[in-house]
Amino acid sequence: MPATLHLTYLAALVVIITGFALRLRRLKVAGDIRLRTLEQHRDRLQAANNARADFLVNISQEIRTPMNTIVGFTDLALKSELEKELREDLNSVRTSAEWLLHIVDDIIEFSRMEAGQLQLENSPFSIAECVRSVLNTIQPEIDARGLSLHCRFGPDLPSRVSGDGARLRHVLFNLLDNAVKFTSSGGINVLVAVEPSRGNSLHLRITLADTGIGIPPEEQPFIFEPFRPGAAGGGDRCSRYGFGLAIAQRLTNLMGGDLEFQSTLGAGSTFLFTAPFERFTGPVNPSHALTGLAPRVSVLVAEDNAVNRRLITKLLESAGHAVTTVANGEEAVRLFAAGCFEVILMDLDMPEMDGLEATRQIRLLEDAGRQTRIYALTAHTQPEDRDRCFRAGMDGFISKPIHIDDVLQTVSALKVPACPETSCLSA
Repeated sequence: MPATLHLTYLAALVVIITGFALRLRRLKVAGDIRLRTLEQHRDRLQAANNARADFLVNISQEIRTPMNTIVGFTDLALKSELEKELREDLNSVRTSAEWLLHIVDDIIEFSRMEAGQLQLENSPFSIAECVRSVLNTIQPEIDARGLSLHCRFGPDLPSRVSGDGARLRHVLFNLLDNAVKFTSSGGINVLVAVEPSRGNSLHLRITLADTGIGIPPEEQPFIFEPFRPGAAGGGDRCSRYGFGLAIAQRLTNLMGGDLEFQSTLGAGSTFLFTAPFERFTGPVNPSHALTGLAPRVSVLVAEDNAVNRRLITKLLESAGHAVTTVANGEEAVRLFAAGCFEVILMDLDMPEMDGLEATRQIRLLEDAGRQTRIYALTAHTQPEDRDRCFRAGMDGFISKPIHIDDVLQTVSALKVPACPETSCLSA
């Protein structure tokens, strides 16, 4: 074959290879541009989810502030002598307020899970107390519907475990809420037990069975999907069950557990919750009587909301404690420097100086060997909020809306160092 023909073939091959290389380069550039575009869309979507979650958290905090007043003054009224009908009315107000807070918590938890912001806590708690608190919350609705509610605890249930007790309470409330909603006669049975295990690890097993209307077979594959309404069974069935159950399942999965169910239309449903926990082997603080017999404690309350200041003052003074109130962090620091307080209840969001900065400055002013107990008093309820409080030097955390027993236990049950008689401020 002539050399010129070889050169012609070689040149054509070079052209073809060069063309392929240019095409591949264009495809790579186009792919890079598409990848960057997708990454930008992903980042914008994540930013939107984060913004939505933050917005809902802020709304939750705004709702919790007036709810604090409703729940607090209702609790105070229920402690007094009341006519039977008025007491029933106030109990209805109290129950409805708790229900509203659970709805708010559902929305916040779901938005944080969607944004990937939800973090689990790991602290000691009592499983029995956790379950009983949920049962006590749901009991008024049980009574109003004429249903029965029975709970049994297994013999091997440990006194305390380590884990996220608040999320366990949330899961149980949503399961019970769903059971009550779709049960018009009969009742609900709850069995709390632990599966056999080795060492400190254990598997908690909670079975919840109702005699409700059951779930149609065609709906069962979708009950853990959010916002999907039931399609059969009358008016109640058409209200949502997916939202609460979707949150319960996602929280269970986050805890490393499983949520399963069996249901027969017209015969009821049984939900089985299992999740791992660790036996708590540390020291357990003894319980304290929440009465006015505890020693008189000098309390400084820093809270910018005037109604909340009045509520907390009435609550503490009714238990025999001395109370001084201020409206911002600067006043709290100034009064602390001028006098002596055994306990400080500190709101986080205040004008002039917030509660975190006020706590830091108070810690700098303290005498060596004596540390005043400072507790956050706030609507911020997420684990990262607690971490910020502890890093600032606070000793604990009281969530709004506050409950009488929580505040009295915090103030009355503490073994706080007494102030010198000559340096204490009078309330």
